[in-house]
Amino acid sequence: MKIKVHNTNIPYIVIDDWYTEKELKETWNELDFYTNCQDKEKIARADNTLVARDNDGKSLSEAYRWYPPSYFTERHRNISSLHKNSRKLACDELHSAIKHLYPWYNMYSDTNTSTHMISYYESGDYYKPHHDTFMYTVLIWLTKKPKMWTGGDLSVYPIKNKKEKVLFKNNRAVIFPCMMNHEVSPIEWIKKPKDIGYGRYTITYFLYFDPERYLKENNISEF
Repeated sequence: MKIKVHNTNIPYIVIDDWYTEKELKETWNELDFYTNCQDKEKIARADNTLVARDNDGKSLSEAYRWYPPSYFTERHRNISSLHKNSRKLACDELHSAIKHLYPWYNMYSDTNTSTHMISYYESGDYYKPHHDTFMYTVLIWLTKKPKMWTGGDLSVYPIKNKKEKVLFKNNRAVIFPCMMNHEVSPIEWIKKPKDIGYGRYTITYFLYFDPERYLKENNISEF
């Protein structure tokens, strides 16, 4: 992993080569399974899921979505490479990159669990400015080669009304506190593919603190 920290006031962290070659192969196998296990018209769109919405209740996102945690029982969730690889979010290398960014590291170090989803963008899909409702957001970007589209860059707002762009790059991860506004620009085909799966994938992890897990792991009884 190649880690670069931006903006020490409210950090966002860009990590290139997030997955190893082995992890990348496993991840693509899982993404291809979700993408091809049902007809395209039956895949959930963001508007029909739990999504950020405007004041009129309209979805701020146009994209396809999958929620892998709902597909596995707790006993069998280690079958999922997305679940197994979430452990990287607790690695020492990543914590070392964040720990000097007081006070934002305090919130990252307190997270003890995560949930994740997959977003898939094709031509015209986007995500307008919004914030998330957990503690930290992790975005991991993937696309098949050759890349067949343009756009799809992330903009983050570390300071109110100040936008900073993070360009899309395959196998790149971005991490930031959930309260920070962010958006994804629309993508457009350079050459429209015949099959689904050649657009922009985002694997999103939402990190948060689960008190029940904390009590269980520390063998503490609730009052």
